[in-house]
Amino acid sequence: MKNKALFIGLMITGLFFLGLITRNSDLILINIFFILYLFVGIIQAPDQEKVTLSAKRRCYKSKVENSMYGNMTVQIVNGGRKNICIAIEDPYYDRMEITKGTLTLYTALAPGEKTDFNYTFRSIRGGYEWNHLSVKVSDPFGIFVTTINI
Repeated sequence: MKNKALFIGLMITGLFFLGLITRNSDLILINIFFILYLFVGIIQAPDQEKVTLSAKRRCYKSKVENSMYGNMTVQIVNGGRKNICIAIEDPYYDRMEITKGTLTLYTALAPGEKTDFNYTFRSIRGGYEWNHLSVKVSDPFGIFVTTINI
């Protein structure tokens, strides 16, 4: 169980028992909202086996003296049947400086929808490999999060 879900579950339990001990029905009644919040998170949580994501990466680079300049474009396509919320994190290298854009993207994708993000970087000459893309898939509230490498 994830930390957020565990915290919400403990809060529901604590408020319930506190309401019973103090005989305060308002404390028990407020639990309905937390239970609904957790229930919607459970219903909307994506099943890891049913998440179908594909990614394409394009890197255009040029060399100027001892530095390499690059423009990276990453495209993600939701091939599944459900709406999903994703957080994309591209790897960062120590000798790399991001000059435009960002390495992360938070978005929601409908079935068949695609999104792309761009960033420009400058780095010292050398070998850089982008083997995978780390994507965190979650329910709309961010209670249940699954990390997928594509």
